[in-house]
Amino acid sequence: MNRILLICLFPLISIQARAIDLNPFFKYNYKKEVYVVKEEFGIKKIVIPFHFNKTTTSFDFKQLLRIKPGMIRNITYTYADNASKSTQKELNEKRITAISDAFLRRLDKYAGGIFYETCIQTKESNRRQLFTGFVISFELANRNLGKTLEKELKGEKTYDNSNKDDRVFQIDTLPEYDYHLYRYEPDNSNRELKVAITKLNKYKYWKERLIVTDVTGSMYPYNKQLILWLKLNFNKNGNQYYVFFNDGDGPKKKKTVGKTGGIYFAENSDGFDNIVQTAARAMNNSTGNYEVVENDIEGIIKGTKQFEKAKNIVLIADNNAPPRDTTLFAEVEKPVHVILCGVRDDRPIREAYINLAFKSKGSIHTMEQDLFFSVKVNEGKIFKFMGKQYKVKAGRLVLYEKT
Repeated sequence: MNRILLICLFPLISIQARAIDLNPFFKYNYKKEVYVVKEEFGIKKIVIPFHFNKTTTSFDFKQLLRIKPGMIRNITYTYADNASKSTQKELNEKRITAISDAFLRRLDKYAGGIFYETCIQTKESNRRQLFTGFVISFELANRNLGKTLEKELKGEKTYDNSNKDDRVFQIDTLPEYDYHLYRYEPDNSNRELKVAITKLNKYKYWKERLIVTDVTGSMYPYNKQLILWLKLNFNKNGNQYYVFFNDGDGPKKKKTVGKTGGIYFAENSDGFDNIVQTAARAMNNSTGNYEVVENDIEGIIKGTKQFEKAKNIVLIADNNAPPRDTTLFAEVEKPVHVILCGVRDDRPIREAYINLAFKSKGSIHTMEQDLFFSVKVNEGKIFKFMGKQYKVKAGRLVLYEKT
């Protein structure tokens, strides 16, 4: 189990280097009685507490320098609302600025790809004990997941050493701040992890499928389910094709859109064992994956060229990791059925994925909902999906909120 990493032993330090202003990024907010840290596979959490109604913290910001900025998935800011709106606004701005500055400009390049959210806690009793501060979620480096997959398929036990290199503490309270930080809440893994196979079973009429799937770290439990499903339903003579992509083999200082690489091909005629070995090789070679964004579209384009007979493209994507190559949308010539993994009720879907489905006249799917774009639509049309409204504007879908 992932743990909460907390270091609060050092006095507040003054950060001199001015970094990108993150305040404009924290647009998405939601209300919840109590903020709970959720467990996510392959994701580590670092907790940065601020004193109640103050802009000070005893957290040692030097600890943030240990994080590779490109691996940050999301930053959650949470607090109990102050009676004075102007005071709360000032507190929010100064706290967010402190986090921005703490990264010493290392975050500037990657800031746009991170998901930012604000949880406003509404519980009335003991409001001073509700956690105030930030939780930064970042992906762990590849841990030879391909080898783990092969061992698990053989029924061998695997050893989880994901926390081996870090000082990790399992905590319930932050006594220095008088806060109670609730334990990890298990993700709805048992159900949501099966989103891909649920949709593949539901839409069996997607014949001659090209399954394109992200095999980077946090997608491991979804891909494990996919491989287990394939094992039970395997037909060597069936026309089903696969693309496994990892956003580039090995460490790369620069990744070029359309040429990032780390793309592996397989098909049913190769045999089940060869498909598993191909997926495992793609996982093991993902050591260059130090950024949240992935090369989804490159995988689709190269996959359709490799397997020209494929009629239905199914992309199994990580909602928390947007595609780096949206500029390649125009090169996608067939409808794409986007199955999104890691979708949570309190977090909207990435617009890049709904636009991929929209522009290709495909569809988008979560465990809860399905939305199809089979015909051309007019400017201004509004679609509803996962509790949000999206409006067609200048040929693309944008999040629409009534004013």
